[in-house]
Amino acid sequence: MRILRFLTGGGVALVACLIALELFLRLSGTSIPSFVQDDARFGRVLRPDTPLLFVNEGFYLGDVNHYGYLGPGRPPEKTAGTVRIALLGDSFVEGFQLLDRQHLRSRLERGLNETGDAPVEVLNFGFSGFNFPRMYHYWSELVADYDPDLVLFFVGVDDFQQPSTDLGPRFRTEGDSLVVDLGFRDTRSFRRKTQFSATRHFGFYTLFKKAYQLVRQGRTAAIVLDKLHPAHGAPAAEIDWAGESVNPAMDRVNERMLAALGEANASGDVRIAFVVKRDLGDHYPELLSRNGLRLLDPEPALDVLRAQGIDPHWWPATSRRGHWNADAHAAIAGFLEPEVRRLIEASEPN
Repeated sequence: MRILRFLTGGGVALVACLIALELFLRLSGTSIPSFVQDDARFGRVLRPDTPLLFVNEGFYLGDVNHYGYLGPGRPPEKTAGTVRIALLGDSFVEGFQLLDRQHLRSRLERGLNETGDAPVEVLNFGFSGFNFPRMYHYWSELVADYDPDLVLFFVGVDDFQQPSTDLGPRFRTEGDSLVVDLGFRDTRSFRRKTQFSATRHFGFYTLFKKAYQLVRQGRTAAIVLDKLHPAHGAPAAEIDWAGESVNPAMDRVNERMLAALGEANASGDVRIAFVVKRDLGDHYPELLSRNGLRLLDPEPALDVLRAQGIDPHWWPATSRRGHWNADAHAAIAGFLEPEVRRLIEASEPN
């Protein structure tokens, strides 16, 4: 009985400590419940109605809206007369480094509404880790349901050549057909994630998981030593994706997807364009042009910042280089505004 009382008391104490820790983490904003969930169509996706707080390169405070994407929550049904623009990309579009009002999404939306007649909505469907095939799949299976008039894919050559590392759909070609393989749903890893999905609703789970990942990445010394660490403020190593393709199988998938997007663009039902996130090499600009897809390159706008002594990837608060900062978002939105307006007007009937 003494052992039983000891175990019962220990269990109650442990639960009480976890509840106290959870309350502290949530109220202090130190750690919040996970903002992702596992989906049988897409793998990992944003979890609707989830608060978000990030202090990494910069500062982000907001939430995933009721419909499961970022920014103001607009339902799939579009109000008559409204022009809707969808943004697709990876963490550069996701933008968990700055507030939504600083994001190119809201800047572009404000600019277009100030200078146009029809109301404009810009929806942010960016998600960290997406490569181009995952963007395409997300567009065809979900984003298209929101009836956008214009879709902007933000890409670099790495998005076309680098396979996704997350659990999710895989793609291949069979003849002229594109095959979507959803076999990830039957893997032990995916089943385990779904079985224990309730743990993601707790802040302490997010805290412990993040600590575990940082240790696995070998970043313990850099975090503990901070500015005393030799690598503090050093830019992350970049892969040189220029030159010949490193993944011919992905090239075939990308070519089929781009052909499908070209057909959708030519149909007039939706306008589709690509925005350069980083260098695209030689092959993909030519392929986009061949399929009648417009390529928008904001690099000259970012060069204006550099001429003013502003690094579009530098975050002074954390002394790090990384994603586009607030100045870069403003410059890109300014570059995109007239380009987007021309694309929208070109798709309107005479």
